[in-house]
Amino acid sequence: MKALNIGLAVTALTLTATNFSNNIIPYTNLYETKLIYLTLEEKPVLSFSSSVRFGKQENQLSVLVSTDFNGEYTEESVKKASWVSIANDIKLATSEEIVQSGEIDLQAIVKGKKTYYIAFKYTGNESTEGKPTQRTWTVNQVKIGSQDLTSFNIVNSAINDEKTGWVKTSGGGVVFRPAATLKKSEGWAIVKITNP
Repeated sequence: MKALNIGLAVTALTLTATNFSNNIIPYTNLYETKLIYLTLEEKPVLSFSSSVRFGKQENQLSVLVSTDFNGEYTEESVKKASWVSIANDIKLATSEEIVQSGEIDLQAIVKGKKTYYIAFKYTGNESTEGKPTQRTWTVNQVKIGSQDLTSFNIVNSAINDEKTGWVKTSGGGVVFRPAATLKKSEGWAIVKITNP
């Protein structure tokens, strides 16, 4: 019975994929087939975890979505794009304790677009105290539906001090390291979503 159910899942996927393209998607194994099938069927629901350490500045992390970003990972192109903030719909960490964002439905923003971008934007203000006040943010377990998102493109501002900015982690997430800067800083960690 299991073999029969699996066969039906693959057949359904092939038919669904054909509706999106004239070519049948080549499948290398059943695991990949299942992932593609879920991508085709699932709603664009974002989730992630966050934690924050050091410093005391508030409202540094923004979560944004764009449907018109041109895909050129330069500071100029990022700032030319239109970005919609979804920060009001999510839970963010206030300490080192890891906080789950909850599920954020992006349907009203992406409106069925085949390609869109999710960005984690960090904004650090200049210190007025003569000592570092910017915080270190970590974002992990980023997903759309059940799909892990780990292919981040980093765009750190030219105004940043050396070694200040987003970096990728070995676990597939990103960390913004202020590196004890006293200057204003900014950075974008962007992931592209392409539906089949």
